[in-house]
Amino acid sequence: MKAVATQGDLPPLYELFRPQTIVVSADVGVKKPSKMLFAEAVQQLRSIGIPAAETLHISCRLSTDLVPAKAAGMKTALMVAEKSGLEVSSDVLKDPATRPDRLLTELSQLRGIVAV
Repeated sequence: MKAVATQGDLPPLYELFRPQTIVVSADVGVKKPSKMLFAEAVQQLRSIGIPAAETLHISCRLSTDLVPAKAAGMKTALMVAEKSGLEVSSDVLKDPATRPDRLLTELSQLRGIVAV
């Protein structure tokens, strides 16, 4: 989220995402990396016609965010712009089952991946 505040000229998040596309762990009653959280996100998105395979989960944390998101069927992007929160394991990066689908060094790269 720090990258959102400091990079690019993207519109505010509330203009980018519909409320139905946001799942908050506290609302679900679990903490990351709970499989239940990501299953709830997939179910909520599916209910509005968005399949998991067309969902991009972006984070700087591999093990608690991207690995369970990928296991739930989502596409994943590792954000490396904000180095202070970056959590990366070389084993996870090497494993095709857990390796992120994309690597982002700047938030503005999202425009080339998704329609904004």
